[in-house]
Amino acid sequence: MRVVAEEWLESYGSSWSIKHAHQNHQSLRDHVYPVIGSRPIRTIGTADILGILQALLVEGKAETARRVRQRLAGIFQFAVLREYLDRDPVPLVAKEFTKLRAQALKLNPSESFACINRDELPALLQVMNAYPSIVVRLALRLLMLTLARTKENQ
Repeated sequence: MRVVAEEWLESYGSSWSIKHAHQNHQSLRDHVYPVIGSRPIRTIGTADILGILQALLVEGKAETARRVRQRLAGIFQFAVLREYLDRDPVPLVAKEFTKLRAQALKLNPSESFACINRDELPALLQVMNAYPSIVVRLALRLLMLTLARTKENQ
């Protein structure tokens, strides 16, 4: 499996950012290769894929599990296109994975950043307006007006 995954990384990695390519390689190295990396890709089935994803969900790594599933989908699609396989087992686990991920997220909800109370807003605006750098003041105002967030809710 690892040979095909490395071929997939080499084939598509040149179009990715360095950071994205590293993240793909790292997640496969950390979560996939230890379990199924030494096996021929033809011998890997839905139970193997679900086992990897469930282990991540049990550890509370729902986002990592989602990304690993996405990367496995890419690898198996690549393998089917290269005729290393007749069928892609990853789509078969999609419904079950979605259910398991939803359960895991309920058990381990992500915490939102605290927001200020309405009565604290005037003091915050005063502090923002008193900041010595005009660039920072304008950036903070833009941030506030556009409601930009560090992470979208899932």
